Amino acid sequence: MLTVDSPSPRAGQTVTVSVDPAGCSIDEQWAGELIVRTSGGDTTTGSRLEIGAASVSVDLPPDLTGPALLMLEPDQDCEQAGAPGDCHYPYVEVQIGP
Repeated sequence: MLTVDSPSPRAGQTVTVSVDPAGCSIDEQWAGELIVRTSGGDTTTGSRLEIGAASVSVDLPPDLTGPALLMLEPDQDCEQAGAPGDCHYPYVEVQIGP
């Protein structure tokens, strides 16, 4: 459900994360913050996909490198929002270089 303009960005770089497929936008169930998830844990970015948005610029933390997920963490818990079964937050894989 998400794509990124650069799958191999550098630490500290700004990337654009977009909703996929093109033409879709975020609704109230999915509005929330983009985080960077690595094997060391989650890091907030301060960037948000708001209701009606199709993309957002994300400043990657300058101290994170290696394989990571740019993951949308919705404001609403997807299980409480009526998602069937296990809910999985949308993400896109990146390889952050130094």
